[in-house]
Amino acid sequence: MENSANLARLVRREIDLLCVPPTIRGHRYLSYMVEQVAMDPERAAWITKDLYRETARRFRTTWSAVAQSCWAAITCCWGCEAGRERFGVVAGRRPAGRPAPTDFIEAVARYVTGQHRPG
Repeated sequence: MENSANLARLVRREIDLLCVPPTIRGHRYLSYMVEQVAMDPERAAWITKDLYRETARRFRTTWSAVAQSCWAAITCCWGCEAGRERFGVVAGRRPAGRPAPTDFIEAVARYVTGQHRPG
């Protein structure tokens, strides 16, 4: 696995390609959570119970603000045709609807670590 600085750059770049503007908080939160799941895939089972709270502590906000910002960021991705198409590549299939944050985080983490499962 690449070192953490390279992983962080790779994750940020991928989230940029998913049409999530780096100017919104959700970009930072999603980037952090994707990195955490990429480094420890078992954390994917605890995204909403544990990782939202950890992210909130790290960025000095509330877990509900993290959740809301993630949904807003994914809505940006889904509102852009290029974002939807890119997510189809990342996830290995194009979902019928906007992915939930847990699905989004898991798919991006698998993709950036090369554990992509084509669909």
